[in-house]
Amino acid sequence: MKKMNIKLMLVVAVLLVAQATFAQRGDFRRGGERGEQRMEHLKTELELTDKQVQKLEAINEKYDEKFKALREVEGDRMEKREEMQKLRESQKAEFEKILTKDQKAKLEKLHEERSQMRTERKEGSKENRAEMKEKMKGFHEEVKAYKEENIMPVLKEQRKKLDKELTKAERKQVKEWRKSLEAEKEKMKELKEEFKANHQKGERPSEEHRAAMKKIHEAGKETKEAVKALADKYENEIAELHEEIKPQAQKWESDLKAIAEKHDLPAKKEHARHQEWKEKGAEKEMKGEQRKPRHDKHHKGSHAGKMSKVAFILLDPNAETTTAKPMNQDKKLRVFPNPAMVSNTLEYQVATSGKVTIELRNKDGQLIKTVFDGYQEAGTHKVEVNLAELNEKAYFYLVRDGEGQQTIKFLKTE
Repeated sequence: MKKMNIKLMLVVAVLLVAQATFAQRGDFRRGGERGEQRMEHLKTELELTDKQVQKLEAINEKYDEKFKALREVEGDRMEKREEMQKLRESQKAEFEKILTKDQKAKLEKLHEERSQMRTERKEGSKENRAEMKEKMKGFHEEVKAYKEENIMPVLKEQRKKLDKELTKAERKQVKEWRKSLEAEKEKMKELKEEFKANHQKGERPSEEHRAAMKKIHEAGKETKEAVKALADKYENEIAELHEEIKPQAQKWESDLKAIAEKHDLPAKKEHARHQEWKEKGAEKEMKGEQRKPRHDKHHKGSHAGKMSKVAFILLDPNAETTTAKPMNQDKKLRVFPNPAMVSNTLEYQVATSGKVTIELRNKDGQLIKTVFDGYQEAGTHKVEVNLAELNEKAYFYLVRDGEGQQTIKFLKTE
């Protein structure tokens, strides 16, 4: 029975890939050996005749050309998507014409079974997704707080140095660019919210809505091109400013990796195309050829201090740093530095005078040592803890008093 179920799943998967392909881009006949295997499965499970197979290949070949031509045409993205959908429906209709009534019924039955299996898998993974969502939320909050506290102040100081190199007119122009991009960002945000609301009601975006989004996108693109031109002019100065903080950037990168490890995030899977691009780029460098530059995207943030030239130009060195909400604020606990190498400090609040116990535990909850056990007055307290003897990476403090107990995690780095 198990073997039969596995076989059924394989057949359903193959047939649905084929069916989806008939309704999409005609890729069924592509891929060499893989395409031939799919055709053989269809021929066997639906009992296709040689004549039906020939018609199927002819349909795929015809729509291959149509899809290719449509992808190469420049135009509105939404309009192209609608045209693609029409082609898919047309291709599907032609495919169904070559099937008998029994073949259609069999394909529909397999489709329903496959859909049921996908639903069951989806339901089974809901808990995992919810858990991962919470992990990512905590991770992003801590990263944001780390950047605001450690990275952005240094980058802003470096940006102030660049301001001295810019002319008065250039500094004025940069301020106007910042203001313009911020306004466009807000407008785009409003349009996206409107789009989302209409989508939930089953409505498609109007021509006016799409035209407005396109206009904002084009305006932002022009602004960023102008910013890039200025960034290219001061490319050497920007490179020198980044080089000055290279040791700090290396520490930031290490700390951010440690934060990711602390939150037990899965390793990011690299897309096959990205890997292929990297391999081709490496080959070109070995041959002495110049690698094709990637787009210098505008963004306000930075990862481990690696900020693009455009973002560095647009960075406002005099802007007030947003104070990120510290982790465990509701628990009135704070540990710093985090990650730490030799020692760190735990800051905590005692609501009511009385006995307080502070324990250091590993990630599995096992007691490593008791940091404090005694009487304390109500108020804020700090205790410095020596971490030199610790080897593992993830730990947490447990603070217990008359009001209950609280915990906070931290990371030990080498």
